[in-house]
Amino acid sequence: MFPNFQYASPIEFVFGPGRAAEGPDRLKARGGTSGLVVTDEGSVGAGLADRVEEPLRAAGIAVTRFTDVKSNPTVENVDAGAAALP
Repeated sequence: MFPNFQYASPIEFVFGPGRAAEGPDRLKARGGTSGLVVTDEGSVGAGLADRVEEPLRAAGIAVTRFTDVKSNPTVENVDAGAAALP
């Protein structure tokens, strides 16, 4: 299991059990109104993406999901993820 930690530069990464519930408040504190959840199909099938997205939607935040993540992604794969933003 991964220990809880936080890293900001200026993008903030928050890790650890139960931390997804903090997403809406953290996003709204930065003026955010939408989120892009970047994942792979395995995490979707395991229900992990839903656990991240549900608190965001419940807080009225628009959520887009990008699931075409590749191992060792190319620039084109990253660009495709960025293009998924509304």
